[in-house]
Amino acid sequence: MSMTVLESSVTAETRHEQWMKEFGRSYEDDAEKEKRFKIFAEKLEYIERFNRDGNETYELGLNQFSDLTYEEFVSAYGCSRLENHLLESSIFNSSEIPTIELPKVPPKRKRSPPSRPPRPPKRRTPPSTPPTTGIPGRVNWREKGAVTIVKNQDKPKQCGSCWAFAVTATVEGIMKIKQNRPLVALSAQELIDCDQGNNGCDGGKASIAFEYIVKNGITRDVDYPYRAQKLGCNRGSKRSFANIKGYAKVEAGEQNLLEAVARQPVAVYISADKHFEDYKGGIYGSGPCKPQTNLKVNHLVTVVGYEEDYWLIKNSYGTGWGETGYMKLKRQGSSPNPVCGIAMVASFYPTTF
Repeated sequence: MSMTVLESSVTAETRHEQWMKEFGRSYEDDAEKEKRFKIFAEKLEYIERFNRDGNETYELGLNQFSDLTYEEFVSAYGCSRLENHLLESSIFNSSEIPTIELPKVPPKRKRSPPSRPPRPPKRRTPPSTPPTTGIPGRVNWREKGAVTIVKNQDKPKQCGSCWAFAVTATVEGIMKIKQNRPLVALSAQELIDCDQGNNGCDGGKASIAFEYIVKNGITRDVDYPYRAQKLGCNRGSKRSFANIKGYAKVEAGEQNLLEAVARQPVAVYISADKHFEDYKGGIYGSGPCKPQTNLKVNHLVTVVGYEEDYWLIKNSYGTGWGETGYMKLKRQGSSPNPVCGIAMVASFYPTTF
């Protein structure tokens, strides 16, 4: 018995050293290293047992978070903390989040008198039975060349900036899809530094980020590169590469999200749980993030496609997480309790018309 424990301990230590090299991890002193090793060893044992049992449709694996507790993970990467007070109090009613969407161009008619104020844009109300005619059975915006490479919000340091990456990913996509512009990575760092309505590395709202881009446009990532910390706004004379006219809110519900993603990538709030943290591959649909009523969203991602049984999620944890940075998240159809809370609250996408 003692030999088994010893062999297991030696193996875990070896794996930890290998992991440290792979992810460039170092510690201040031996005490910190020992603390992190214990967390790592516990996760390693759990992951190996989980995968060995093979009872689920997904696998877990080691990644850059493997020496963090779940509480530390949420604290460092809980990107939507600024919006939690709103989402928790109106979990199935997102009407408090503003919608900015230009109306469709009406048919020609006689001009109104100059004194008459312009009509406000009509707020979209999702039908009780959303139409499904014409919606493809599958969509993959990666295959259509409308998705840039996966970014890592953790480099060079921890930063809760998922909101900025989720929003820029949708604008990158719409520039390619609707305007046939070159596919170019946009600056998440500009949003972190210059969008004063949000909270930099401490989280933010997708809606406020879109409002910033409506007013200011956004530069390329190569012109305003990612630093993983909130610095002074350095927009200066940098020219906007992308501009949008507005943004639209997708009401809660997977059917509404399906119709939106069929047109373009969408920024979506979800709940990142313990298994989400360690996700390696497969269709994620059970565990702590299984369908339930008491999930609280704490993360923003981009939905870039779907198949019959899952959503294709682009994350901002780098290519060492998940399936080279992506997740397949199980679709629940009309269930009021979606996996990881996806589409439990409003989602957003940019408009260019």
